[in-house]
Amino acid sequence: MQIKTISQLLKEGADLQKLLDFLMETESQSFVSELQEKRETYFNRINTFPEYVFLFFDDENNYFGYFCGELLNKFPETAEEIAFDHTPCNTSDGHVFYISSFAINKKYRKMHLGKIMFTKVFQLLQKDSKIKEMILLVNEKWESARRIYEGCGFKIINTFENVFPPEPLIVDEKGNEENDNNKLHSDSNYTKGLLMRFIP
Repeated sequence: MQIKTISQLLKEGADLQKLLDFLMETESQSFVSELQEKRETYFNRINTFPEYVFLFFDDENNYFGYFCGELLNKFPETAEEIAFDHTPCNTSDGHVFYISSFAINKKYRKMHLGKIMFTKVFQLLQKDSKIKEMILLVNEKWESARRIYEGCGFKIINTFENVFPPEPLIVDEKGNEENDNNKLHSDSNYTKGLLMRFIP
């Protein structure tokens, strides 16, 4: 399993549109429609911070996940400041690193790759002298994701009400719950967003 930034891949001759195709495919597999960000959003992230858009690929060069982030000049006080589909500002002198999105392709799930790949990128970012702290926003119900973040030292510092829409759930053949964008879940209430922070 390897990691490369979009910046590296483009220098090696990768096709930007194909990379965007992969990002959007993984986005659609990973999040309910209300949380799926637009192709334009990812294009803007790549244009603004190509060194902070990471792609994961296996030994056969098959991409299986991504990690996106951006630098902010200040700590966000409201969820609106880091809302879905926001356009990243070119704040190359920023010091707060916001992890805007992280996902693993559906066919690579159940392999503990989420924890492995998040930890690898997290360790790379700790070597970046510009980054003084890292933050992320997570659904209070995404317990497995929270465990990954807490394992890396992130702590909950704020709670924002009504950030995440209700998520449809299905139970697979092994009895595990997973998202299904075509089925409705009985919980119709929006859920809280937990702002988590890591200071090296």
